[in-house]
Amino acid sequence: MRGFVVAQTGAFKEPEPRGEFDSKSLKQIAALMRREPAGLKSRFTHPDLSSDGLGKFLGRAKNPRIEPLSVVRNGEKLDVEAIRADLHFAASASDTPSGDLAKYVMDLAEEDADALSSSLVIEPVEEFRLNKDGTRKLDDETGSPLPPLWRPKKIHATDIVDTGAAVDGLLSAQLSGEGLPDEVVRRASELLRQQFGDKPRDFVEPRLRAWLDRVLSVHWPTETASEQYGNSESLRLRLTLDK
Repeated sequence: MRGFVVAQTGAFKEPEPRGEFDSKSLKQIAALMRREPAGLKSRFTHPDLSSDGLGKFLGRAKNPRIEPLSVVRNGEKLDVEAIRADLHFAASASDTPSGDLAKYVMDLAEEDADALSSSLVIEPVEEFRLNKDGTRKLDDETGSPLPPLWRPKKIHATDIVDTGAAVDGLLSAQLSGEGLPDEVVRRASELLRQQFGDKPRDFVEPRLRAWLDRVLSVHWPTETASEQYGNSESLRLRLTLDK
């Protein structure tokens, strides 16, 4: 499948966008994709809490390139940049426990390409846009802080999904996270990576275990823990995650 859209510039399509790609982001994504000699893996929908994605492998995305793209949002035509790539289906994708996924994706793309989308699974670094005084820049129309620009550190996959947050359509123009079955887990992992950075496991693990013990003691206490910590709603957890 040639030329499917992997990512595009602009804020992610959510009620309150939590991120945005710009031209620099696309260049970084394309560079990371090119570091995958076999191509970036692609699956049929994201793995969730009850499935690791085995049996949903579609193939590899290759030949990333940045091209101009015109999309329509709310009746308005917008000119953006997008990364396109070619999805090379694996032979096994035609004989999976869920049937012929390769044929299904190709047939639906031909019949109604806007019924499909793509979704990057990435590890980002958030770059907040600031004024000279250090405050967040605001959107001129809404008055809300501009969403942070996402700078990808790693890319794990580009999956074929129903609706994308960062692309408009599979062949015209998502991002893992919002609305996924394991959204809480993904967000927690993202926050922990931001907090601890490159600290080694022997630094991170004892702090997480101590924090988890305190959370369990307050919110799901045993009788002993209730006596030790109390059940007052006003009790606040003091979480020290030293960097």
